[in-house]
Amino acid sequence: LWFVGDLHGDLLALEAALALAAAESAGGPAPRFVFLGDLFDDGGHGLEVLLRVFELLAADPARACVLAGNHDEALGWDG
Repeated sequence: LWFVGDLHGDLLALEAALALAAAESAGGPAPRFVFLGDLFDDGGHGLEVLLRVFELLAADPARACVLAGNHDEALGWDG
């Protein structure tokens, strides 16, 4: 189980974490991820990070979970 948090639009960090998890679990069960929010808002690739995480969710919903961080909630619509 891998916990990934505060990516803030850093696509390279996300891909590095995914690659490390895949390498560490080679020959075993597929890694599972808990994303601890703050996927975007500061870095230059927020949309790409968000799309990549959603891609993981769509491919296998049992392998990934996303919790909203304070930056994620701050960008939300409040009515």
